[in-house]
Amino acid sequence: MSFKTRLLTDNTAEIDALDLASFNQLNSLRYPYLLKSSASRQNNTQFDILIACPQYTITLNSDRSLSCSDDSLSVESNFFQTLEKHYQNNKTEIASGEKMLPFSGGWFVYLSYEMVEEIEPCLTLPELKDE
Repeated sequence: MSFKTRLLTDNTAEIDALDLASFNQLNSLRYPYLLKSSASRQNNTQFDILIACPQYTITLNSDRSLSCSDDSLSVESNFFQTLEKHYQNNKTEIASGEKMLPFSGGWFVYLSYEMVEEIEPCLTLPELKDE
């Protein structure tokens, strides 16, 4: 049995966003994040960014210890020192053909409000429970 339904929108931008979101639903390890623009798409000036194929993650755990998904990478005592070290070791020049693209490659960094303790150690925030 099959059903044929009509589209509920004439906005093709919404359809494109749904297609990008389905990548995460099909394989969340390969496509862990989608940054979807909420701006209107007039003149094709807004972009959605699908983060794909992460090489590794650096995590500051609730006990303030650092961990990295790649055991071959060194972890410093401070999150921002570790991030800076890996950035310096991995930064590359933009190839001439890529300068026409709005973005290519790059890093995805998510910082929650708890990171303020890394910047201002004198602050004491309530502890988070492990999930």
